[in-house]
Amino acid sequence: MLMNDLASIPIFQRYQSNATISSVIDYIYVGTTIHHNLKDTQLIRLHQSWPDHSILQVSFIAGQAPTDPGLWWANPLYASHSALKDHITHKINQLMQSLSRGTRITPADRWDKIKSMTKKVIRSYGYSYVDWRKAAVRQLERKRIRILRGKPPLAIKEQLIEPIDRMLGKLQKGLAILDGLKAGIRWREQGEKSAGFFKRLHQQRTVQQHMTAVKDMDQHLSINNVEAVPPADHTSDPTAMREIVREYCQGLYTIDYVQDIEIDNYLNSIHFSKRVDQCENDALVSNITMDELLEQVQCSPKQSSPSNDGLGYQYLHILFAIPSLKKLILEVYNNALTKEETRHLGKIFVYGYHQKKEIYLI
Repeated sequence: MLMNDLASIPIFQRYQSNATISSVIDYIYVGTTIHHNLKDTQLIRLHQSWPDHSILQVSFIAGQAPTDPGLWWANPLYASHSALKDHITHKINQLMQSLSRGTRITPADRWDKIKSMTKKVIRSYGYSYVDWRKAAVRQLERKRIRILRGKPPLAIKEQLIEPIDRMLGKLQKGLAILDGLKAGIRWREQGEKSAGFFKRLHQQRTVQQHMTAVKDMDQHLSINNVEAVPPADHTSDPTAMREIVREYCQGLYTIDYVQDIEIDNYLNSIHFSKRVDQCENDALVSNITMDELLEQVQCSPKQSSPSNDGLGYQYLHILFAIPSLKKLILEVYNNALTKEETRHLGKIFVYGYHQKKEIYLI
């Protein structure tokens, strides 16, 4: 492969009679019609117990994927990593310093910027944490190719290449096991808490991410040049599917008219057996303290998230523990009791009885 100067790197390698036989015998040819879509080329050395040929990998820019990545949720397991906590604290402190020198913005907008920065830090950390095996393989492959380009003597080449191939083999075996688990080819029955749960979760996500067809609820919707899938009121055309889903979701957010008499009848049917007196009311509307916020974050379920930002309660606990954010956090949450600031927080419910105030961050 001429790209990345891989034309002279041996593709075939076999150990025979205490000697190594290597040569270039595999090629990939790209036509002129798709040559401009060529993105990258790579030579991947496989474990010696696998085929004695390396893999020639060619990447093309083909177009957009049929499915979106979906909603992003921060992995709650990363919240216990001290390296991530320190990185979040460092980045947030830098952001707070820049915001204090910049233009004046509302506390809720500052809180939005802080959560956005936290998401970027967690995503970057997650990519590097998950991808360490592939990064190590790429680094070893670059080192191997660099040695082969130098064309050292045979004895020196075997001395340098053998430990690299051994490390590559171990990493590739681990990647093969993980790819098999992701593809659903096989599932570990030991080592996890529930292998069946992982399998069902994988199947459920696959179904949710790919919608093969939708039912046309409006029979008057014109769909041209669409070959319907049985039954006849279903369509798999992407353009028609987007239009049907858009109209369906639009109907969900359309206000339905309700007569005043129906509202009055509903309110008259509600009876409160207990009422809140003035002392209890004062306790409920008193300012939220940091201790109350930390208490509610710690007792909140790990699986849930306070809003569509994808940050679970574990990460809110990390943010609440940063000293430079305490003043801003108290200002934001207390403003939500008296001002229309809840659009940045999701929803805040303050509920209490017998002078006990509970804060629900939803």
